[in-house]
Amino acid sequence: MLTLTEHTDGSTRILRLSGDLCSAGVARLRARLTAAVAAPTHDITADLSNVNRIDGSGIGALAFLHRRLAAAGRKLSVAGACGQPRDCLQDLGLVRLLAA
Repeated sequence: MLTLTEHTDGSTRILRLSGDLCSAGVARLRARLTAAVAAPTHDITADLSNVNRIDGSGIGALAFLHRRLAAAGRKLSVAGACGQPRDCLQDLGLVRLLAA
């Protein structure tokens, strides 16, 4: 089961995801992800350090966040991805989203 906790660190909203970032979890958390993007002033960091697996729906959710934030002059970064999620992001050429 995918869970999401949020907090603000300066000008960045941290979304800490835990579990599998897959279709069922994304569907369940869609409203919260949309609300996080709607906050007018924060960049967002998606902390994937506790995400075990990501699928196309999870990639789509990250792409949604990236597009919406970029349209508002804000940015998305991804932190803590390891294992399958990191490999997937790298294979898809989304490494630029990964926080250093």
